[in-house]
Amino acid sequence: MESQSKNRTSLQSSTKNQEVVSKKIVIWPEWNEAEANLGHVAPKGKDKPKTPLPAAGGLFEDTDGVRLPPSLVATSWKRPSEYITGNQVPVIVENPDRTNLDLLTANSHLLHSQLICWVIGQLFALWRNRSIITQSTVKEEGALQTPKEWCPWDHIYPVPKGSNVPLYNASGKYCIKLHWMGVWRKITVDDRMPFDEANQMLLPRTCNANELWPAILTKGILKIAALDYGGTSQLSELGQCSVVTMLTGWVPEIHATRGAWGLLCGLLPLWKRPAQDGDSDQPDHESNTILMASSMAPHCFASRSLPEPHEMTEERVEAKGLPAQHVLVIQVRDEPLVPPPTEPPPPVLQAPFYLGLRHRQCRAGDPPPPPPPPPVEPQFVRVILPLQSADSNTIWMEYREFEQAYQSVVLFKKPSNYVQRHISTNLHLKVDTPNAVSSAPATGKKTVSLTSVKVESTEVPDILFVDSMEPIELLFVLSSLSNWLDGGKSMFAVSRPSLGPRTFLAGEKVHDQVGTDATAQECVVAGSLTVEPYSWRNVLPTPPVLKLTTSAVATATLSLPPGRHCLRLRLKAPVAYHLEVLSQTPFVLSTEEAVISHMSKESKRFQSHCRRLMEAVVSGIECGGEDVPEEKMQSLLEVHQALTQGQAKLLQASVVKMLQLQADRVGLSTDMLFAWKAYLAKLYGALIPSLKPSDQSELDHIATMIADIDHNEKLENEEAVGVLKESAKLLTQHLEEIGTAAFGHLMKTLPQLVDSLPFASDEKTRSYHQVYKGTSPTLQPSSWCILFREVFHMPEDQVLVPHLQCSLNTSLLRVIDNDTGVEVPSFFHCIQPHLYSKNKSGYTFVGEAWTHEKPSDEGSWLLRVVSSSPSGPQRSEGSGDVINTAYHTQEIKEYYLPDRDHHMFRFNLKVTKPCSISLHVCASKATAHLKVEVLDNEQSFYCTEGWGHCVIPVCNLHPSRLKTISEEGSTCDEEKSHKYVLEATVMNNTWPISDSAWNFVATQKSAEKLEDNKPSSGRKSKLKEKEKGSGGDKGAAGKKGATTPLPTARSSASQIDTTKPHWTLRIVTTTSDKEHLEVSKDTERVDELKSMVQAWEAEQPGRTKKGMESRQKFLESQGLSKNPGEGEDQSTVAPATSDVPTVGVPTSLRPALRELDLSPYITDHGMPESLLDEKELTLRQQQRQNTQQTYRTSRHNVMEMREAERQLRNQWKNKQLEMAERWQIEMDDLREQLNGPREAIRQRYLQEEQAKLEAEQAARVAEEEKAAAESKAKKKGGKK
Repeated sequence: MESQSKNRTSLQSSTKNQEVVSKKIVIWPEWNEAEANLGHVAPKGKDKPKTPLPAAGGLFEDTDGVRLPPSLVATSWKRPSEYITGNQVPVIVENPDRTNLDLLTANSHLLHSQLICWVIGQLFALWRNRSIITQSTVKEEGALQTPKEWCPWDHIYPVPKGSNVPLYNASGKYCIKLHWMGVWRKITVDDRMPFDEANQMLLPRTCNANELWPAILTKGILKIAALDYGGTSQLSELGQCSVVTMLTGWVPEIHATRGAWGLLCGLLPLWKRPAQDGDSDQPDHESNTILMASSMAPHCFASRSLPEPHEMTEERVEAKGLPAQHVLVIQVRDEPLVPPPTEPPPPVLQAPFYLGLRHRQCRAGDPPPPPPPPPVEPQFVRVILPLQSADSNTIWMEYREFEQAYQSVVLFKKPSNYVQRHISTNLHLKVDTPNAVSSAPATGKKTVSLTSVKVESTEVPDILFVDSMEPIELLFVLSSLSNWLDGGKSMFAVSRPSLGPRTFLAGEKVHDQVGTDATAQECVVAGSLTVEPYSWRNVLPTPPVLKLTTSAVATATLSLPPGRHCLRLRLKAPVAYHLEVLSQTPFVLSTEEAVISHMSKESKRFQSHCRRLMEAVVSGIECGGEDVPEEKMQSLLEVHQALTQGQAKLLQASVVKMLQLQADRVGLSTDMLFAWKAYLAKLYGALIPSLKPSDQSELDHIATMIADIDHNEKLENEEAVGVLKESAKLLTQHLEEIGTAAFGHLMKTLPQLVDSLPFASDEKTRSYHQVYKGTSPTLQPSSWCILFREVFHMPEDQVLVPHLQCSLNTSLLRVIDNDTGVEVPSFFHCIQPHLYSKNKSGYTFVGEAWTHEKPSDEGSWLLRVVSSSPSGPQRSEGSGDVINTAYHTQEIKEYYLPDRDHHMFRFNLKVTKPCSISLHVCASKATAHLKVEVLDNEQSFYCTEGWGHCVIPVCNLHPSRLKTISEEGSTCDEEKSHKYVLEATVMNNTWPISDSAWNFVATQKSAEKLEDNKPSSGRKSKLKEKEKGSGGDKGAAGKKGATTPLPTARSSASQIDTTKPHWTLRIVTTTSDKEHLEVSKDTERVDELKSMVQAWEAEQPGRTKKGMESRQKFLESQGLSKNPGEGEDQSTVAPATSDVPTVGVPTSLRPALRELDLSPYITDHGMPESLLDEKELTLRQQQRQNTQQTYRTSRHNVMEMREAERQLRNQWKNKQLEMAERWQIEMDDLREQLNGPREAIRQRYLQEEQAKLEAEQAARVAEEEKAAAESKAKKKGGKK
């Protein structure tokens, strides 16, 4: 049995104030069933006593305790013997063979707590799906028993031998088996239960008061959940922990409900209407998935699937009779429960075409009528409400209402269902001694000796490589340890004052529990996983394809199309993380170096394409290349559809060439090769006319490559076909290899063809790498060295990305084009991907390293060169297999005493044979702007600038040689000489020297000068050089013919005062070239002045003395009577008066001369004084003419611009008038069109009214006449 120390991890923590605290965090150990059954006390005898006796060592008490959620306030803690009264005996499980689980009846007072509701709901979901959650127990012999259905109490230990039911422990100690941070772990709890003021237990329980398993299991769950109360937002007490994950190891994947109908249909059983009468609510098969929906917004969504704002609040959800937190989704339905009627609907009478103005006919200008709404397909989901009674907890919901009520669906996936699995974690085990566990009888605890591990929030990138012909799905499971509790207080929580006081739910109690204050705004920092595309050709980061954040555990699926993909994983976690990558497709997740080796192989799609090519070619052998069947010709066209006619011809030539190269290895005879050549000519002759034609330039380019193909060769007999069939049997095992080589030759010949091929994206990611290794020398503080300097030649144009890894953190890689001397650009000390063209002198790769205040020991370096070509860069011939690391370093260190041009130094470089050197110049002032040049015959040869130091990585020097001008007639040989001078200058007066420093340095220079002037025939040169060689070569470099020695070079820091301004020059050469390089001080200007003085003295003796007397007389006239002693340096006699920094030569050392009074000779006109000569007059006249010409040109341009604007305005006026007239005409026409019908209707109406009035008048006249006739008739009758 392994010791407990092998299952624990010690982590170094830090406080919120970023103060490092050397305190160990001992997380829960990994699960060990043998250890879980230790330390329990079983009751003796067959009959259990009513009140179990405690253990001999006392009752177990969990010192870490359990931190309750903010909604639960505990006023007391009791053990089972204190609250179980009567004849009941405490047991873990009362009825292990039960078929139902009731956690609602006895826990109604806990339903106001979000966390307790979440625990009860997920326990209910697991209990309902226990048939698909199986577990296997191991016997003592090691054989597996028959899998049994899952039960929640199976996670409670101790368990007696031969039984699956946990045993009640009289000492009160229990071990809970929970899945956390990727593995099963042991959580130890006691049997003390929290109670509130009403003496109600604050943990779930069953209807049996003496049954303890719900409370004990919940205590273990709360220990993990307490690390993430509120998650990262503090909007609720429920974090991102999952009870299903703790009890099964299944991982949760969260999706937004919007647009998840397809996902639900693919995972859940589909409801089907039974053929006969029956129970239509039962699914046709049992689901193998646990899927829950939640109305609360989770905090671990993947960034690519963020949900939209929630439309229904929890109050509106509860108003609809739905639970406000979560439900279990078990089934989907896409048809109504009631079958649609079979009889057709009655016909609807159509309305007349014209029903007046209300239903008038649509005119041409009217908008079209809106289309009828599409028919809504029935979509329903069946859910189970965990927090309602069993008789009414199953309902059907319309999916639209389901989307509004619940914001996310949580899908639990089983990791063991995936074939490929990779685990990455920083929970590394480091133990001091093998036997680190020792028991403590007094407390019953174990002491573990652990090594402290420092954990920082560092970014750990990994590279994932996958290549497949099928669609790829990658499941990322991130577990983040974002917090830890110490004495009930959060160690890694951060303050969020901007959030305001937290809003508690209805019925939730506000209390002053430690760490859960109502106004406390503390939340944990979530760990994150960012997945972004990786390309070795790109240095800058690319937009991520997936981003996952969580403070507990979260899962996301990344779907990729078929092909080759490289992804970079970036992980961040406050304390620790555990990452699992699962997939059904093989993949590689490793470091960049390991992944690059896989990227050099051909992609799967490329191999498949080449295999299909050769299989299609071989399939036409039976017909001899003539009259190929349609289906076989179609397969050939599919393979060649991206090629043109000329490219297909080149591919034919490539196949023939590869067959010739593989003939000896495969066993192809000459007759077989001849038959293949003739067969391919026939086959491609029938295929090429069906392809796209090529342009003339492409045909001319390809014609030179396929001249050896004879298209007149024919297969004239059946014997040749038999030879082809015989050779096809030999090539069966090599078809893919030959096709790959042929297509590779085609793409190498025509690089532009790659973009048109279906596997173009895969082939662009291919890379090849070369590795070179070496050792770095031991460096003293403030030192610099060359690690290597090698020349590489490019056989062809290719993209390179070199990387340098060194045991020294301060190292740098440089690449220089030897033809142009230009350095390849870099990005944050990393060489950017660059196209290296084939040149004459190659490219020099230089690796350098340096130290600061601390020395460095001997180490190693590694140079990895990633290229796009299999040939890669090649070293020079004769350079050997190992890169040269033996170099000779000549170091010169001197005080800084600038001249009037701020020169630091000038040295002559003379070589006797071609050699390469590297230069490093360092100033004691880090902010000094330096410029270092290598001059050839006073022309800048190499130049670089820097602040505090400058580096010339490589400088190629050549000796002087004779050059023949003409070989015919008179022969004239001219000597082509090289005079190299190394010069360093301080730019922009960035290195001022104080007077005290100037006097000190000048005194040192004077002392050296006086010592050098002492006569000594056997005196040795004072040159002291510090020479270093990686191969152990020490000593002064050979000086052949050196006429002027180098300045004194201090070989140790004790010979030079480092507090004074000084500089250091390092010249690096190979050990073989050190004898051919001569470095001497440049005294050419001084020698010229001395020669001039000597010539004057020789021509006019005493001229020097007269000059000194004249100078002294002039100084006396200026009030400077001080006469410096003879032999003293004129620049060092003046004393220093202050330490104020000055620029160049200090003012205190300059003679204060009186200025010459020129006022009598100058008339002041308020302008700078200048001589008005002929040249000045000509210049002024030219300036006046230029001014006048400029004015004329400007005026002409302005007038032209104004005329153009005037014409443009007139054009716009005319256009506006024409437009107004056109509109008026159109308006009149439209008015006439509208008024014409209206006037016709009006006239018709008037006519009808007139006719009506006339008819009424006629009727009235007729009535009057009739009345008059009747009255006459009555009168006549009366008279009779």
